[in-house]
Amino acid sequence: MLSKLISAPVVKEIIKFSPTRIISILVGIFSFKFYTEIFSAGEYGIYNLILSTFSLITVALTGWIGYVLIRYYEKHKKEGTLNDFLSTILTVLLLILTILVLVSLPVLFVYFNDSNIYFLAFLGLPLTMISSLLITYYQLDQDVFRYNLINTGSSLGVFFLFLLLFKLYNLKLSGFFIATIVVNLSLIVFSYVEFRKKQLRLSINRELLVEYLRYGLPQIGTGIGVVLLSATSRYFIQYYQGSDAVGVFSAAFKFGE
Repeated sequence: MLSKLISAPVVKEIIKFSPTRIISILVGIFSFKFYTEIFSAGEYGIYNLILSTFSLITVALTGWIGYVLIRYYEKHKKEGTLNDFLSTILTVLLLILTILVLVSLPVLFVYFNDSNIYFLAFLGLPLTMISSLLITYYQLDQDVFRYNLINTGSSLGVFFLFLLLFKLYNLKLSGFFIATIVVNLSLIVFSYVEFRKKQLRLSINRELLVEYLRYGLPQIGTGIGVVLLSATSRYFIQYYQGSDAVGVFSAAFKFGE
């Protein structure tokens, strides 16, 4: 029975996509050591609170698009309607990101106008969302080179650029988010060149969109629930004890993983 499940195609898929996962794990180990050494407890707490908030926003706004890509990509590829599918997804994504920017920037200006960290963080959020969806797309498209490049680049590139900014300019949290913006923007520009060949257009097939929403929107609750399992504790600790306590808790939690 096990030999039937672990067939040659499955093993081939694992071999193709596993190197980047191994690299991401190694980067996670080294970056954890580096971040906990240079960040104070309070800074590490703010860093984790921002990332937790990012995860919630990403799942709530664009998480369903990832599910839709996984569910419908092969179907449209076989039917020869991939361009309509991708054009609809692209247009909806751009609309969501536009609304996100228009809503978040005034809020940031009113409540966080004394800190550039939050501005940098939220400027990088749309780029991170796009990179995440590109990773899903390239895996579905069996484009191993671009999948590995985007996946590895978004972790390895951010880490090394942040390390450089810290060594040269002593930038800590702001350096991390600058690195996130620069790396993800570079990867998106690289992907844009490839996507231009597909001649995608900004248009929405309403019939397809309704089908996608019916499938994707119910998934949002599940995704948010998963994120909240780890994020809620950080918010409670921040409320009662402050960011220093969040930093200590997050470091211990990460070490335990």
